[in-house]
Order: sequence, then C-alpha cells, then structure tokens
Amino acid sequence: MNIVVGIWTISNPDVSMLRLTVIMAICFIVDGITEIGYSFTLISVGGGLYLFTSGIAGLILATLIFLKLPESSNYALGIYLGIKLIFYGAMLSMAGYSVRKAA
Repeated sequence: MNIVVGIWTISNPDVSMLRLTVIMAICFIVDGITEIGYSFTLISVGGGLYLFTSGIAGLILATLIFLKLPESSNYALGIYLGIKLIFYGAMLSMAGYSVRKAA
C-alpha cells in the first residue's frame, strides 16, 4: 500500500502537495484545539499561557491555509510548518521553565 501511494505521490506532485497541505491544516486544527484544552489544566502549575498561545497560533495558521487554498499548497508546507514548529519549541521551553520554577 505504501509503495503504491509513494509512486502516486511522485507521479502527481501537484495533487499531492494540495492533499498534504490540507492534511497539515487539519493537523494544525486538531493540535491547536488539544493545546488550548490542555492549557487550562496547566494554568495552576504554570506554562498554560504558552500552551494556549501555541494552540491559537496553530488555529490561525490552519485558517490561513484554508483561506488561500489551492495557492497556499505551494508554500504552506515549508513556511507554516516552520512557524508552527517555532511556536511549539518556544512553548515547550517556556512551559518547562515555568513548571521548573514553580517546583
């Protein structure tokens, strides 16, 4: 199965980019909602604000992707994924520091 999908992806890169972009946007939505929901449990410990901010960033990026489809499939995989990873990395660093400081 994976071989067939891989060959199809290589032979149809334009269609594959669009589908991968939509899948990435859906992942941003699920990840953003999860982070926002989990941020409320971390408020008492510290670091909830950072997780909430990362979740909002994911939802904003997903919205931007869906608003600009299909044009966004040309650049969204690299730029938006990079932005999301920067927010996520900063969130993990600051949340870890806040929890460590509280302990």
